[in-house]
Amino acid sequence: MLFLYNSGARASEATSLTIGNLQYVNHHMDSQVIIYGKGNKRRTCPLWKKTMDMLKPFIAGRNPSENIFLNRYGEPITRFGVYEMVSRYAAIAAQTVSSIKKEEG
Repeated sequence: MLFLYNSGARASEATSLTIGNLQYVNHHMDSQVIIYGKGNKRRTCPLWKKTMDMLKPFIAGRNPSENIFLNRYGEPITRFGVYEMVSRYAAIAAQTVSSIKKEEG
């Protein structure tokens, strides 16, 4: 979720990213990701050091052609998987942050 917040990537964009889309230089000081969006438009987004520090264990020793984000079975995560993850953590956050709670209607 930190990656989504940092990059502004859509769920579908994040699920299609490969390790090769990440570029890091100077020990993560100038890290960035290349994102391909709708219409195969390319944009480059800078990544915070904290984001790269969180990604590093997930990508260590893996092939650049592999997807960055995998599910618990080692398969590329889907948009639905991202939706479920965000929903789960939003529900946890809503227990302590009143502004996140859903309005009863």
